[in-house]
Amino acid sequence: MRKLIFVFLILAVSCKSLRKNSNVGIIGNSEYYILEFNPNETYPLFVDAEPTTLSHEEIIFVENVIKGRVEKTISEWRSATKNEYDENKYQYDRQYVAALNEEGEKLIWINFFCNNDLGEIYDLRRERTNTSDGGRCYFEIKVNLTNKEIIGYKYGGLG
Repeated sequence: MRKLIFVFLILAVSCKSLRKNSNVGIIGNSEYYILEFNPNETYPLFVDAEPTTLSHEEIIFVENVIKGRVEKTISEWRSATKNEYDENKYQYDRQYVAALNEEGEKLIWINFFCNNDLGEIYDLRRERTNTSDGGRCYFEIKVNLTNKEIIGYKYGGLG
């Protein structure tokens, strides 16, 4: 019995340390991925900005900043689709990218997507998804974390 408890304890500590070093996490029933900002992309997310880190605690904080906007978007999507998605099964996974602007403010881009099949097309831990259509199933929010405000919002077209 002591060996079993010892093994369980080692596994628990190992998993926790792996999680701290991971760019993947969970919020509610949704997964999230932290990607590194690349200022040299053809269409960078932020202008005149540099990559920075993003902690799980900051993600929890930013989720509180955007909560109202997210709830409104999801409600509009469910209404537009006549609630065909079961709330208990339906989730919006997210990709986060953080950068510091010239003023030293932390900016965060959050990409929301409800299509669980995107993992077959993209490596969600390393690649930003790129969708144009899909309505509010795909939406993006930009946040100035330093000022605790939403600075951008858009959702996919209906194509």
